[in-house]
Amino acid sequence: MENILRLAKEELKQKYDLEARGYDFGRVAERVAEVISMEIEKVMACGKAPQTVKAQAILSFWAHRKLGMTTIEIARENRFELIVRNA
Repeated sequence: MENILRLAKEELKQKYDLEARGYDFGRVAERVAEVISMEIEKVMACGKAPQTVKAQAILSFWAHRKLGMTTIEIARENRFELIVRNA
């Protein structure tokens, strides 16, 4: 039980640390674009191009795990309209 609480505390600390350093959804999207050498417009584009899908998967993962965003919040931010409709 203590281990679970410790891990939750660490995740919360990391979330607030990232927010304090100015990380929000937009900044995470920029970082994803930088990491995979892609234009931000392509990261945010609708479509099924393999590179775009990969970028959006990384973006969604980081936004959820590191910023604590829900999948609905991510979909609204990123305009993944199909995800919201299919949820």
